[in-house]
Amino acid sequence: MIKELDDIKFIDDSALKEEFNFIIINDQIDKFKDYVTQHGVTEFTFGVYILEQESILDSCAYFGSVNIFNFLHLNYDYEITNQSLYNAIIGGNTDIINECLKYIQVDSKCVNVAIESYNNTFLQYIFDHDLIQNFQIEPEQVILSQNLKAVFILYENDKNSIIPWCAAFPQTIELLKNGNLDFSKIDSNSMSILHYASKYDNFEICKLFVDTLDIHHCNINAKDQNYMNAIQYAVENYNKEIVELLLSHNADANSKNKNDVTILHMAIKKENAEMVRLLISYGADVNAIDIEGNTPLIYAVKSGKKSLSKLIRLHADLNSEENERNNIIKILIAAHANLNYQDVKGRTALHYSARNIIQFIDSALVTAGADLNCQDGKGRTALHYAAKHNNTKIAKFLISNKADINIKDKDGNTPLLISTEKNNDNMSKLLILNNANLNEANNNGEVPLHNAANKNSKEIVELLISHGADIHIQDVYGRTPLNIAASCSSREIPEILILKGAEVNIQNKFGKTPLQTATICKNKDIVDLLISHSANINLQDNDGISPLYIAAENNCEEIAAFLISHGAFVDIPDKNGKTPLLKAAENNCKEVVDLLLSHGAKPNLADNCGITPLSFAVERGFKSIIDSIVSNCADINYYTY
Repeated sequence: MIKELDDIKFIDDSALKEEFNFIIINDQIDKFKDYVTQHGVTEFTFGVYILEQESILDSCAYFGSVNIFNFLHLNYDYEITNQSLYNAIIGGNTDIINECLKYIQVDSKCVNVAIESYNNTFLQYIFDHDLIQNFQIEPEQVILSQNLKAVFILYENDKNSIIPWCAAFPQTIELLKNGNLDFSKIDSNSMSILHYASKYDNFEICKLFVDTLDIHHCNINAKDQNYMNAIQYAVENYNKEIVELLLSHNADANSKNKNDVTILHMAIKKENAEMVRLLISYGADVNAIDIEGNTPLIYAVKSGKKSLSKLIRLHADLNSEENERNNIIKILIAAHANLNYQDVKGRTALHYSARNIIQFIDSALVTAGADLNCQDGKGRTALHYAAKHNNTKIAKFLISNKADINIKDKDGNTPLLISTEKNNDNMSKLLILNNANLNEANNNGEVPLHNAANKNSKEIVELLISHGADIHIQDVYGRTPLNIAASCSSREIPEILILKGAEVNIQNKFGKTPLQTATICKNKDIVDLLISHSANINLQDNDGISPLYIAAENNCEEIAAFLISHGAFVDIPDKNGKTPLLKAAENNCKEVVDLLLSHGAKPNLADNCGITPLSFAVERGFKSIIDSIVSNCADINYYTY
């Protein structure tokens, strides 16, 4: 005997499961009985694909499979639940609904399910037989279903039950003209008739409502629970006709949402110049500030970049969209928007516009009197941002209007320092050719030549040097451009600097030379270049580390061999007495150990703690290193553990 048909387990037999689904959906009672007879001894879990969380009984109710429904209910004591009734309403089988009504009372969800599933026959039946007295409608679901007949059924049952959400249906205007309706009624979200009419673009209902505001004592600026009023919904929907109607009836032209975003901000974000002009004509504050400190003008400039990127992706008409935005900016400027207002980051509209690729904005702002050299919270001007984002057209315009080309931000960076750091070659050329200070250092002592060398930009390095950049200048770490260039992958930049007279043995504050830097970066080509220009192979840094020591430490056999062939001392120790051999042994660098030993490295030299290469190898179990050292006559009793 099957305890629960919902315990059917199909294992992995999808064909069997499909067959069972087909039987249920098509109410094939005889096949169902046969199936139960054949598989009744097995307990398993089953769910119809569409209704995986439903019982088989509820699934039958959903599909209107009345014969299987009754068979299960009568023979297996399946309980009829609220879900059974909801599914039956959706399925529309009158016999199943009637059976469910014997056990379950109609509730609010039944009413809403009937509306959403267009089971208007059952909806009418509910009211004709007084099956429910008090119920709650779910407005958004009713509106989404667009079941207009259900709206009229509800109206006939209780005229005020459709208030206020019926305003989402333009066809209900004649019903709303009934003087006995309660226009002041709001729903659980505090939305009124006017909210719904505006949100769903129903002008005639909006007009009917505002014309009777005084009669019904309603507030045209009332907010719902989302802190939205009717005019905010209208602006959000681009509905100029409703916006103008509401404004003419004293709607607040400075309405804000919970983030202090005004309807003027909203219209600008939607890039609707006509709406912007209308709102300003009714007194919208052109200098209103939202919670993030954005004015409408800053919104206009910011939205330009976002919309432009979107339009490019969609291959839309860029000129049309750009003209709309430009018109908005003209309107705001004409309305005396504060051009130099700084937001929470200290940025003005000009700062943001310099990040875009549209020159008109900058031209309009500057012509109207925007401060070209206004610095934001980071000390950056519009020219800094143009340099950062490689906007050469805007930079040219700013420079031609006397923007300070050498102004520094809080980190001491000039526009040229920023453009070279970002590897924006065209911008760097523009700034250099307009007499930017080439040797102006930032707070880290870095100059443009440091940045250009670091970015491996041959053209800018040559241009900087040809215009007088100091090739010997050091940053706060004592690094010259050559020190930095030695870490590059290409020998071009170091070669240019050396040929222009850069000191190859210059040491930074840590005593590192360009040769040591190149060795650290395992760049044999630059090592070769430096040695060919008389780099001191045995020059040690502040810790006594030589280039060969670095090569040994990093297991760079090729560079180590190259250094030795050019006279590197194989036993030169660091300040702790560690030789290249000891360091190679410590790091298990077998090839370098063999190389050093083959060139006369002394295997028994100990560091300041008395530890020898063999000691390290033994302690760490490096058998191949032990073999190499011992085979080269190391004293196995000398300082071993």
